[in-house]
Amino acid sequence: SLSHTPSLPLLPLSHTPLHTQAALARMTLHDHFQCMVTAEDELDTISQRLLTASIKLGRAPNFCVYFDSSPRGITAAHNCTLKAVAVQVC
Repeated sequence: SLSHTPSLPLLPLSHTPLHTQAALARMTLHDHFQCMVTAEDELDTISQRLLTASIKLGRAPNFCVYFDSSPRGITAAHNCTLKAVAVQVC
């Protein structure tokens, strides 16, 4: 449960702003995120979104962890010096 987790800055990164906000609200997770990176930020590449996320969190990229199911996202995270965790979607 996120309610028992130490205070870690969390940020969802999404291509669609409305779907992300609605999904977080439905899961009652919206209070756990300080900020978001979405399509409204008008960023073209995954690398731009990842670096913007680290800036919004106030953390250097090498102190951020990124979870993704796509090889392209994992590669972008490594190229931006983020820690990356590949997840398998079942």
